[in-house]
Amino acid sequence: MFNNNNLVIIISSPSGAGKTTVTKKLLQKIKDSYLSISCTTRQPRKKEKNGVDYFFLKKSEFINLKKKKKFLKKAKDFDHFYGNLKKEF
Repeated sequence: MFNNNNLVIIISSPSGAGKTTVTKKLLQKIKDSYLSISCTTRQPRKKEKNGVDYFFLKKSEFINLKKKKKFLKKAKDFDHFYGNLKKEF
């Protein structure tokens, strides 16, 4: 359970800039850190796993969650939707 002493770190940059590399290093260095897994409507890349790298959703599923205001943040990039579910925080 989160408390008032928790810190949220957001790593944001264009595709291919090294977010995954930086995130993995932070998770190794910061004790008791946790990764919030984003949702996306794009297809998985090689070696990506649902529920590990992203939650891969159909566009209709994403839109339904958006209508229900389930996302803390959301964006559209390269014709695909991305978002972080409130329940992850």
